[in-house]
Amino acid sequence: MAYISFDPWRQAEVAVYRTMSDEDLTSVVSQAWNEYLRWRAMPPEERCRPLLLMADILQRRSEELAV
Repeated sequence: MAYISFDPWRQAEVAVYRTMSDEDLTSVVSQAWNEYLRWRAMPPEERCRPLLLMADILQRRSEELAV
């Protein structure tokens, strides 16, 4: 059985997730954990860099995006 993500506001299906075997689930959780450990070891300045870049882009394009 698949798991369905449904947006009640838009009354629309957002995504469908297939049922996973125990091995598949273990693999996905393990990958997520390893990425978390990599992220956690990263200096805060490096973690913030994409957010600061996004903020800079938004500020530079504020007039264009305000329309």
